[in-house]
Amino acid sequence: EGTTGKQFLNNGEGASRQNNSTSKNSPIFIANEMICYLSDQLKWVQSLIDEQYPDAPIGFCHNDVNAGNILVNASVQDAETSGKHENDEPYNAETVCLIDYEYCSINYTMYDIANFFNEHTGGNDNGIPNYALYPSVERQCHFLEAYLRERDFIDSKTHGGNANTDANVDANDDPVKDISSEITHLQSQVEIFQMINSLYWGIWGIVQAAEEVRIGTFRVDDARSRMMGEIDGDEWDYLKYGRNRLERFRDCKGKMMRC
Repeated sequence: EGTTGKQFLNNGEGASRQNNSTSKNSPIFIANEMICYLSDQLKWVQSLIDEQYPDAPIGFCHNDVNAGNILVNASVQDAETSGKHENDEPYNAETVCLIDYEYCSINYTMYDIANFFNEHTGGNDNGIPNYALYPSVERQCHFLEAYLRERDFIDSKTHGGNANTDANVDANDDPVKDISSEITHLQSQVEIFQMINSLYWGIWGIVQAAEEVRIGTFRVDDARSRMMGEIDGDEWDYLKYGRNRLERFRDCKGKMMRC
């Protein structure tokens, strides 16, 4: 992944040295301009992470957790429908699993969670995410609390500690204060990574749409209308989705720069 990133950045730097005589309306010129812009954004977000969160946790990440990649045992769903559960927490490691590890890698763990939050907004059907559905800060913190308790539970088992310690701490004990502080710290990281996640999937959408250029079906005259949602094709539009995710990145960056 690191090598690919360096190649992308190198390509962007090279693009800025293209012949100035190239028509500004040509696909090559537009592509080079886009590469330069996206390269600058990638450098900016990496410097932002390095400066604000040098201690950001890193681990194995799925990078594409969405509703379509979560499988739930049918028996649990049946029990939920009937209102009968054998226990109060039917969703666990035995009844829920993730699939499609195509995009998995070592990554910032809060990026993975930020991606999951972004997936709440949809867009996989029509290419237009509805950010009104993005989880509230309260809901994010609730999720992060469950995440941290599960993480600490697994760590305690791995290192031979008391696996029940974290689940039974009293509300007045220091461990709870520590986890509350960590939740706040990680939630602030999520705010950064949800923006970066939009940049990533925006680039992904553009790259996927580039396949149309390779096979000869891309039409420059239709590109703007497609990105603005004025043209609806028979297939899911990568270009429109990419544009919408990049717009979200731009909006989040602008808001951050104004703060």
